[in-house]
Amino acid sequence: MDLAELPGWVADAGAAAFIGVSLVIAVMRGWLVPGRTLERIVEVERARADEWRAVAQTAETALDQAMAQNAVLLTQFDTHTQLLRSIKEQAARRRDDQ
Repeated sequence: MDLAELPGWVADAGAAAFIGVSLVIAVMRGWLVPGRTLERIVEVERARADEWRAVAQTAETALDQAMAQNAVLLTQFDTHTQLLRSIKEQAARRRDDQ
C-alpha cells in the first residue's frame, strides 16, 4: 500500500508519530541534549528532591513533638479541672457547715 492511497490525516499522523519517536530517541541518545547536561539536570533535581524530603521529615518531627506536647497539656488540663472542682466542692461544704 502506498502513502498516496492513504487518507490525508493517516499519512499526517504517521509522519507526526515518526517525528515524535525520532525526537524522543534523539534526546535519549544525547543527540539533541548532551548527556552531561541531562545528567546535571537530573542531579540538580535529585538534590532538590532530597532537600524537600529533609524539610518534610523536619516538619513531621515537629508535628510529632507538638502532638506529644498537646497530649501532656490535655492530661494536665484534666488534672487541674478535677482539682478545681474538688476545691469548689470543699468550699461549698465548708459554707454549708457554717
